[in-house]
Amino acid sequence: MSKNHAKLGDDLLVGAEAIAAELNWRKPDGTINRRRVYHLAEQGTLPIHNVKGLGLTARKSALQAYFEKLDRDQYVQGELPF
Repeated sequence: MSKNHAKLGDDLLVGAEAIAAELNWRKPDGTINRRRVYHLAEQGTLPIHNVKGLGLTARKSALQAYFEKLDRDQYVQGELPF
C-alpha cells in the first residue's frame, strides 16, 4: 500500500457520527449530534459528500481548511453561517 492510501485512510471520516465527533458537536446530554451533520450535508454548507456504499464522508483536512478559510476571511463574526 502506498503512502497516499495510508494518508487518505487517516484523513477520511466515514459516517455522520464520525464527522460530528471530529467537530466535537454534542447535544447538551453529551451525545453526538449526527442530525446537524445530515442537515449541513443536505445544504452543501460543509465539504461533506454522500458516497454510494459508504454514506456521508468528509476529509479531516478539508473540514480544517474550511474553518481556517472562515478565519482568514474574517467571516466568523459572532455566529457561524449555519
